Amino acid sequence: MSITLTSAPSSSVTRHSPLVPCPVFIAGQWRELSGIGTSPVFNPSRGETIAEVPMCGADIVNEAVEAAAAAFPAWCETPPVERARLFFRYRQLVEENFDRICQSVSREHGKTLA
Repeated sequence: MSITLTSAPSSSVTRHSPLVPCPVFIAGQWRELSGIGTSPVFNPSRGETIAEVPMCGADIVNEAVEAAAAAFPAWCETPPVERARLFFRYRQLVEENFDRICQSVSREHGKTLA
């Protein structure tokens, strides 16, 4: 089994830029969905829309659940050392993107960064 952690496609949404589509991650791939409704994500401190997220229906949710269930047997057979490496890679990605993550959460919750 080979698992690779990658960052989500980067986007820089500001007050004056158009909203970038929010992809979904299913079966190891980022996908932009079209033809379905979206829901706005607001910055409550400014009252502005900062993103639009897809309103996934049962068919997309079921696809994601089926993909996760299909991947689970291979994950169970993955040696603990390899799993640990994967989680350390995840930690590295979080640390490398810490400022971006903080800014995103701050905007979504309408709070300032300390």
